[in-house]
Amino acid sequence: MNTLDRTFVPESKYMISFRKQHYSVEMIKELGQIIVFEDLDTGSLLYAPKGEIKALSNPSSQNWINLHGEALYTVKTDIIEAIISRTELVNRYAELDKNAVLISIYDPDKNPVQIDYFKDQLCVPFWDVITSTEINPVIDIDTATEIKEFILKHKTSKFVINCEAGMSRSAGVGFAVECLLKFEGSRYYFGTSNSKIRNFERYTPNLTVFEAIVDS
Repeated sequence: MNTLDRTFVPESKYMISFRKQHYSVEMIKELGQIIVFEDLDTGSLLYAPKGEIKALSNPSSQNWINLHGEALYTVKTDIIEAIISRTELVNRYAELDKNAVLISIYDPDKNPVQIDYFKDQLCVPFWDVITSTEINPVIDIDTATEIKEFILKHKTSKFVINCEAGMSRSAGVGFAVECLLKFEGSRYYFGTSNSKIRNFERYTPNLTVFEAIVDS
């Protein structure tokens, strides 16, 4: 594999979207308007013009969007304030509407996010899986019901939803928010709608999570 001098850019690991493909990468250096990344899955180098890169999430202390002073890369509707990652929430919650309510999803082997900022919040642990395994079960009925009741309790509020990466579980909950509040829980009518979450390339909604909440 080719190597480059990493002197000018501190080690930074990101998940990015580039030309409709998702990559887990390490940022190596800037060459003018080109960012050089190493693809962590293949070890190959990726040369990406700044204007064509979108951040999905970043497990380190900052995210790509924040480094470049841009807006959060999130869907935004009349009922969804943001669907983002844990890192984005921790670092950038003050950019969001403090009158919104937060549904924060975290892995069961981690601690919940502690943020005293939003009007109300619900923190729930469950894995990002679509079928249960012995080690990683799907969302249980009690958790799904808790989320549904929270959504209905705050049906006049906007929602901030986060999970670890801000892509799957949080988007599945976002689907449930739309279905419950716009279509009175009808999965059929929601399925025929033009959901902005469905059309936003960042998200791959966990449908097991969505269906468990709506059907609970």
